[in-house]
Amino acid sequence: MANSQDISAYRWKQRIVIIQEDEHELMEAYRDSLGIKERKLIFFEAGGDALTALNTSEPIQLKKPYFLEQKYRFYLIGLDGSIKVKKESPLSQKELFSLIDQMPMRIHEIKGGNE
Repeated sequence: MANSQDISAYRWKQRIVIIQEDEHELMEAYRDSLGIKERKLIFFEAGGDALTALNTSEPIQLKKPYFLEQKYRFYLIGLDGSIKVKKESPLSQKELFSLIDQMPMRIHEIKGGNE
């Protein structure tokens, strides 16, 4: 993914977690890399006018989406590109995984579809 793309490039490919830039230490608490991969999660930090990927091997920057509000520290964008969660404080890994695992698309993935 090249610079200047927006989050729509990830639709139907990955679930997106967006955190505010002062929440980047949250990534250290998300230690289950297999769980992150299974749930097709990519994490971005919002700062300035861009989103910067936190869990990729190559640097990725995207245009900051119009819907981000400063008061929300944590966003989850589903595979369909819609906002599933926006919270004033981040979710723990356990809370995030539990929430995703209850979503219809994830249930379908668990049952063996679209792997």
